[in-house]
Amino acid sequence: MLETNKDIPKIDTEYICIVNDKSTVLAGVVSSYFGEKGVYLPFFDFPFVNVPNFDGDNFDKDGYVARIVGSTAAILINNAMARMEKLGKVIFVGLDDNQKSYLRIPTKVPIIEIKNLQEAEQKLLSIGDKKEVLKCKSADILSALFVAKNNNQRLEIDENAPDIILELEEGKGIIVLEKDRDAIGIVAVNYAYAVDANLYVVDYFGKENKYSIETYIQKWRESGDNSQLQKVINEVLQRIGSISFEKFTYATFFTIGLPYSLAIKNIIPCGYVPLALRADLFIFNSIIFEGIDRFNSAVVFSPGFFTSTKDGEETKSVIDVLNSNNYLVRPLIGINATVNNLDFHAQHFPYDILHICTHGGEVDGYSVIESYKDRKGVEHIVEYDEVIGFAPIPGKDLIGIHRKTIFRKFDGYVWMSEELKSQKYENYIYEDMRKELYSKEEQSQNAKRFQKKKIPTSCAIACVDSIHQGMFQVLASHSSPLIFNNACWSWSEVSNFFLACGARGYIGTLWDIENNVAVIGANTFYSNVFNETILSSFFEAIKKIRGTASEDIYIYWGLHFTTLSTGISEEDSRGRVFKELIRSFFGWMNKIKKTKNNEVKKNSIRVLEDIHGEIINNFKPEDLEKLDTEIEKYISGITFNETRSTKESIALIQDSVSIEHPVEFRGK
Repeated sequence: MLETNKDIPKIDTEYICIVNDKSTVLAGVVSSYFGEKGVYLPFFDFPFVNVPNFDGDNFDKDGYVARIVGSTAAILINNAMARMEKLGKVIFVGLDDNQKSYLRIPTKVPIIEIKNLQEAEQKLLSIGDKKEVLKCKSADILSALFVAKNNNQRLEIDENAPDIILELEEGKGIIVLEKDRDAIGIVAVNYAYAVDANLYVVDYFGKENKYSIETYIQKWRESGDNSQLQKVINEVLQRIGSISFEKFTYATFFTIGLPYSLAIKNIIPCGYVPLALRADLFIFNSIIFEGIDRFNSAVVFSPGFFTSTKDGEETKSVIDVLNSNNYLVRPLIGINATVNNLDFHAQHFPYDILHICTHGGEVDGYSVIESYKDRKGVEHIVEYDEVIGFAPIPGKDLIGIHRKTIFRKFDGYVWMSEELKSQKYENYIYEDMRKELYSKEEQSQNAKRFQKKKIPTSCAIACVDSIHQGMFQVLASHSSPLIFNNACWSWSEVSNFFLACGARGYIGTLWDIENNVAVIGANTFYSNVFNETILSSFFEAIKKIRGTASEDIYIYWGLHFTTLSTGISEEDSRGRVFKELIRSFFGWMNKIKKTKNNEVKKNSIRVLEDIHGEIINNFKPEDLEKLDTEIEKYISGITFNETRSTKESIALIQDSVSIEHPVEFRGK
């Protein structure tokens, strides 16, 4: 069992940094001026945006996607800052005017703006006592920052400086960091220093390579060709083959998607951090939520596909463990395991754990080749895969349609590849593509569609009525839960949405898992998780399934110290959930009143109706009396007709809107 309480760093509340994603060297130099063992310096990465913030969400306007990217980043950063007990000074590192236009820093919070290396020294030298200098090359910024922090030094860039060599200390944790081209790597260095772990920097592993890894694993599973698996292992070993991992207490891999633990056979407890999916917020949320009161509630989802199999499923035992630890459990079982129930509860019900027991893996769809002309009359060809799901809308004679597009090629170049980037297409070309593909309701006459089996990286969640493709916007009422997706191939595309939406822990599978192994893994995990860290419990589950065909199948995205707390009582947990639902309800009411965008308003009303239904159907009138004074004051401050029912108020708001195998697997 890992002893980790001493490893949980504190959040530095005196300074936080918001960094231009492309300003890696500047970010490293700035970070070198700060540092204290056991204290994590928050670094928030702001992505590149080519347009400033503007009012409205006009889909047909250039810069629509950039604005969504910028607005989302700003909201996530603001939410993180709001969770801090205190906010001292904010440092803007290399931010351009477009990026700054999205940020809303409280007026009383001082801002230090640093645009270049000269300003870093001028404005930060007086902070702290780091007078000694460590010179380094730009290419060594990550390793040099780690050395500088440990030696109480600040960095200066000198391209003639000697190489920086990192030494590994046995008996501690090890952080393995893929050398990214963006500033997000600084987050990993700050974290490694804060938890007093080793740092080991390895070669860059790009987003475009993740698909290749998934393909190798898929071919290995389908054909039994071990050479395909060896390709995955070789990718790992060329980066970490010289390390004796048994000498360390745990490993955390900052990666785009390379399964290191598979190659080293989980010799020690292994966790992952999603390098390309807001690693900054993943680290921050994992630390901050260790000190925040939890809901002590869970959602357990299962359409019951395995209840009649030889080994059954783990659903009942998971619910029993959760109940024995005073969790309020919302079971979405059998006929209740619908697309819409999963969609609402995953996003808007307050919970700490979501356990998924169902079929997973890749699903069928279409391969599409479509041509369009950009605004200058030049024709382009887009190749993409498309998965479409259908599900009834509760209470209405309508069928909801959800569509996921997975781009493959553009003008013959592999999507996201270096070859495509080297063409240096003007941004308007992609803007025109977006409008052509998504603004029309009818299928284009220029599109050729072909049915396709098992679309790579489609990875959906099977529901009782259709499939859910994991396209979430938030999780657990804007909280940061643990997700155990005990289905086949659940480490892949579907995990991205959970991680990008704020999960601080995610357990998934690398390939198609045998049902009996899935049951053993889940039962072992939950029997330990309330007495140990999540990683320790996960490691016990990994050991339990050794010797099976699913050995080393599980991946844990999470940090070594993350825990789940037990509830005080079922009544207390019920009160926590109810309080959050009420807070969320009035938050959505305010959003509906304030937004100027009709589409946002309609979507918000839909969420409000679902929250209202959850309160009415699952809580009693006496629950309302348990609200604390703060909530009562909040409600009384809202302009609301006390003689009018909640449902009537929603209706008024609506009126204002103008528009089977021998061995059972958990795949499909």
